Amino acid sequence: SWELWDAIIRRDNKRAMRLIKHLLDDGDTGAPVMIVGSLASLFRRMLAGKELLDRGASFDDFARGIGQWQEGARKWKSRLSVTPRSEIVRGLHRIAQVDNSIKNGEATPRLQMEYLVAELILPSSSSAAPRL
Repeated sequence: SWELWDAIIRRDNKRAMRLIKHLLDDGDTGAPVMIVGSLASLFRRMLAGKELLDRGASFDDFARGIGQWQEGARKWKSRLSVTPRSEIVRGLHRIAQVDNSIKNGEATPRLQMEYLVAELILPSSSSAAPRL
């Protein structure tokens, strides 16, 4: 899932879709729920990082706050500096919706996960997802 996180942070749609398919092809029926949990963790860290940037935190405090160091923290800072807070919040809402849908059997987990990953990579102005 670290590779999936990296692909999402970099907005690398092809790589992210390849990774999500690989993770889902593993055959573990619990994989979608675990992946959703991992994505929720990623977006919570992104929101925390965005808050730290908005408050003018030092680079060291920022890196500690998101649990990344050196090059990883630089990548996150670069992405988060151009990512609107609303986009991160939208991602968290969509992750929660997909989690609920999968756990309640309301949708095919594979399709939900693939669509979610594609949505999380798109900038908010390009997303067709409903605003919450």
